[in-house]
Amino acid sequence: GPRIHGLAATKTDMDAIVEKSLRRAGLWDEVKDRLADPGTALSGGQQQRLGLAMAVIGRPELVFVDEPTAGMDPHARRATWELLRDLRRDGVTVVLTTHHMDEAERLCSRLLVLDHGRKIAEGRPRELIAQHGSLDALLAAAERDPSAFLRPSGDMAAAARSAARATSRVWSGSSSM
Repeated sequence: GPRIHGLAATKTDMDAIVEKSLRRAGLWDEVKDRLADPGTALSGGQQQRLGLAMAVIGRPELVFVDEPTAGMDPHARRATWELLRDLRRDGVTVVLTTHHMDEAERLCSRLLVLDHGRKIAEGRPRELIAQHGSLDALLAAAERDPSAFLRPSGDMAAAARSAARATSRVWSGSSSM
């Protein structure tokens, strides 16, 4: 029968899975009437949330999201944050890249801050804020005096593996943000 990312399902089951995923992404009310007309265009923010909804439809254990709220309006940004929080509550490990320090502070339980591929800081947001006053202050200090922060961390793949391991350890048993 029909399949969605390895999930055997009837058409009714698939419709329910798609609706649930669109609701989680805060898109259902916005797109339910458009489903019958595939020519209807979605906004950029809707397209980003749809991509995230599609990525999690198969119930993954690990999700990588790159700048998930770039270009979104405040409502869409909050809906995306809520979806990412829901994934985390469901035990999904989320590795997030962002340039928005408020987003990192709100969504991440552990940060790996990179500058030109080099690690400049690593730790829990609260710890880094306590050390530097804010995440923005940390970045400003690194810009003023990169040599005080830049230290080799191996290649980018090693940094990503380190972040994924740290994120998995911290997030896997967490039940709140």
